[in-house]
Amino acid sequence: MDNGWMKFNSYRVGKDALLDRFGKIDDEGNYSSAIKSEGKRFAMTISCLTGGRVILARCGTENAL
Repeated sequence: MDNGWMKFNSYRVGKDALLDRFGKIDDEGNYSSAIKSEGKRFAMTISCLTGGRVILARCGTENAL
């Protein structure tokens, strides 16, 4: 397994470094998104990850055959 996580305390990420495809944070720190439903926003975000995992798994099984 090559999964991991990292936690930062008291660290600010610059707005230009945020991955903001589905939501934005304005200069005052307010969050907004064109996708109003939290559930739909989550589904859109996770679908990108799931698609990549499926492709990797498929490539792994093709080489094993």
